[in-house]
Amino acid sequence: MKTMTKLVSTFAVSLLLAACSGKSPEDTAKKFVSEIYNGNADAVVAMVHLDDADKQKPGVQEMLSGKIKAGVAEQKAFAEQQGGVESITAEPAAIDPKDNNRANVNVKTQFKSGKTHTDRVRLISVDGTWKIRL
Repeated sequence: MKTMTKLVSTFAVSLLLAACSGKSPEDTAKKFVSEIYNGNADAVVAMVHLDDADKQKPGVQEMLSGKIKAGVAEQKAFAEQQGGVESITAEPAAIDPKDNNRANVNVKTQFKSGKTHTDRVRLISVDGTWKIRL
């Protein structure tokens, strides 16, 4: 029974991670910005890449999660002040010429108030899946 529970848990975590990142840097960057303005902090945290060395350091994951959650709440409030998000578009990714596993994507958010904001999202490909690089 324990083996079955572990198997189901592993499968569920795999699905969650696959759903939280994308096959292209542009899709991942757009989803990341969208989740921020929607206030979905858990999805944002799941999209962020944390290397193995940082994962081993005590308190790093908790600190990062806390900072991200605070930032997401702030950005959600900003989006609400602007009447919500009208659209989110991503420019083509700029792949790092020295490392094809790294890219930058400019993401433009148009708010219903008419205001626009552009974010530069840094990404890294980990095992074929694009994640956010802080």
